[in-house]
Amino acid sequence: YEIGVRLVGSEMCIRDSIHTGWISSLLIGISLYFILDKMINISGNMAESLEGYTALIASGLLFYVGYWMHKNTDVKKITESLVAAVDSSLGSGKGITLFLIAFTAAFREIFETLLFLKILILDGHQKLFIGTGAFSAIALTLVIITVAVRYSIRLNLKYLFKASTVLILSLSTIYLGKGISALQKTGLMVQTTFDGYSMPALGFNSTIEVLVAQMGMVIMILAYFFVSYQRKKNLAESTL
Repeated sequence: YEIGVRLVGSEMCIRDSIHTGWISSLLIGISLYFILDKMINISGNMAESLEGYTALIASGLLFYVGYWMHKNTDVKKITESLVAAVDSSLGSGKGITLFLIAFTAAFREIFETLLFLKILILDGHQKLFIGTGAFSAIALTLVIITVAVRYSIRLNLKYLFKASTVLILSLSTIYLGKGISALQKTGLMVQTTFDGYSMPALGFNSTIEVLVAQMGMVIMILAYFFVSYQRKKNLAESTL
């Protein structure tokens, strides 16, 4: 809304730059999906290797996104930074900057979603259910946005960011286990099994390597949360 207000005085060229940015990212994302779909029509060790590397990349990206969302739970600061970027673009008269802001913001989410969908497909899940889930999420998002805009509802994104952070970091830990497990099947990583329950849904395959990696990830996440909480607590006390 605040960004839109700053565009009132600008003509169609500015609006076109923003719409061209997110539409271009969407078209490139769709094209990339079909390209990846052709690439994964493989089997055997190559398929396992691709699944493993893709899962590890997704784990790293999700960890970064989770870290970023936790660090930026103050939605007001994010809005202010976006507004400042738009103001700078309007002041310089460069529509290309607005295009890049819109394109980058949209394509980052699209790329992460593509990796997520491809991992599910490589993991043997049916495309019908994956597609149904994806389109259901899109439909729900459109409904929420439509209701919020029509009835002028101000959404409290702070709690959404917090819940999303927990979910994203959990998925990062799961994909870390799935990636290591897939590479173990190809012999690219050592596999040391022990008696225990395998939990494929959580990316755990009863190997010491996966256990150590996932436990290390959990400890690192909890440590970061603790340090972040202490830092905010100390900052709040110092301002009293």
